[in-house]
Amino acid sequence: YDYVNVPSQDIYQKIKKFEIDEKKIILMQYGIELDLINKTLLNTPVSNITNRFISVRNFSPIYNMEFLINGFSRVSKNISFELKIVGTGNPSECERIKSLVSKLNDDRIDYIGLVDSNELIKHLIEAEYFVSIPSMDGLSLVVLEALACRCKGIVSNIQSYKSKLFSSTCELVELSDVSQFTKQIEALISS
Repeated sequence: YDYVNVPSQDIYQKIKKFEIDEKKIILMQYGIELDLINKTLLNTPVSNITNRFISVRNFSPIYNMEFLINGFSRVSKNISFELKIVGTGNPSECERIKSLVSKLNDDRIDYIGLVDSNELIKHLIEAEYFVSIPSMDGLSLVVLEALACRCKGIVSNIQSYKSKLFSSTCELVELSDVSQFTKQIEALISS
């Protein structure tokens, strides 16, 4: 490759460890469409529905979708919530996630799949919480979009989410124990 494009300082530092010439690493942090979000916020009658969670991710293993779905499925059946799963992956990844949601047969968990940007913003505005629990990530644009849509965040305890921006708006979660994750979700719903 002539150049390597990285989306965050954290990923930049990781790429340098592969002994790639620093002159060939381009740090390019992307942005979000605040005008679209603000216009949609003004025109959406329902926002931040209590106990509605949304996760918008690629379905590759690094994003821990099975952990997320299993954690939510273990929430006590007498606790009311909704989890919307938005995203995509290769055909086998999509089938794996659809199959898991179907097998759990939990009406509180809804597989939506891929949506366009306008529909995504609407889903984010309607959610109270946004969940993003990758094993590693840069500064995720969809997390910034969710925060701009006034969602509270639930994010994995990784370097990218340890900045001041996230400390006041997001709950950090550990990915080591699905039961502990479930307890954190139940505590958020109960608060």
